[in-house]
Amino acid sequence: MGDIYSVGTDRNLILYSSGNSIIMKNIMGNSGGGRTYYLKKDYSYNLTSTIFNATIYYSYVNTIGDIVVSSISQTTPLYTVSLLDDSFNPMPFITSYNNTLVLVYISFSPLDRTYIIKCSFPLSSRSDINVTAPIKTIPAFKVLSCEKCLYIYACAGNSCGIILIDDKDVTTRLFTADEADAMAAQKYHKTINEKDAIIDSIKSQYSQLMDTANKYRDEAIKWRSKNSH
Repeated sequence: MGDIYSVGTDRNLILYSSGNSIIMKNIMGNSGGGRTYYLKKDYSYNLTSTIFNATIYYSYVNTIGDIVVSSISQTTPLYTVSLLDDSFNPMPFITSYNNTLVLVYISFSPLDRTYIIKCSFPLSSRSDINVTAPIKTIPAFKVLSCEKCLYIYACAGNSCGIILIDDKDVTTRLFTADEADAMAAQKYHKTINEKDAIIDSIKSQYSQLMDTANKYRDEAIKWRSKNSH
C-alpha cells in the first residue's frame, strides 16, 4: 500500500515500500504502465509522505534505526534524526502547516529514560517544539494539519489529550480525552434538558389551550341552555 499523487491530467505518482526499498512508480494515462524508480534501499518501516511546494517529501525509519527525511528529487537524505534507542517505533510523520514542512515523531532521552513527542522543521532553522512534557511510557499520536495550525492527539498509558500548535509555534493543551468525554456528556445532558424543557413547555401550552377550550365549551353550553328556555 502506498501514497498516490496526481500530476497533471494523465499522470500519477505512487510512492510505496517493498522490502528494504522505497519505490516510486510513474504511471501514465489509464494503461497502468510507467517507469519505476528505486529511491532508497535502506528502508525499515513507517513510510509517510506529503506534498509541499510542488515537491513530494517522505519520512521513514532506516535499517540502522534513524529517522530520515528526503524528497523524490534527492538521492541523499535531507534531514536525519538519530534515535539513540531502536527498541520502539518513533512513528515519524511528515506533513506541513503554516507554509513549513514539519516532522512529528517520538524522541527518547537515555539520561532519564523518558519520551517526548517533538516537532522538527527539516527545511527551516526554526527550533524544535516539544509537544509533550517528558513521560515514562511510550506515547502514541495522530496528526491533523491545517493551513495555519497543527492538531496532535496524543496518548500515553491511560492519559490522552489534544494539543494545538498555532502559527506562532505556541503550544496549547486543549483538553484531555476525559475532559472531551465530560464535555460531550455535558452537551448531551444539556440537549436532553433543552428537549425536556421544550416538551414541558408544549405540555404547559397544551394544558392552557385545553383549559381555554373547556371554558369556551362551558360558556357555549350555558349560552345554549339559557337561550333554549
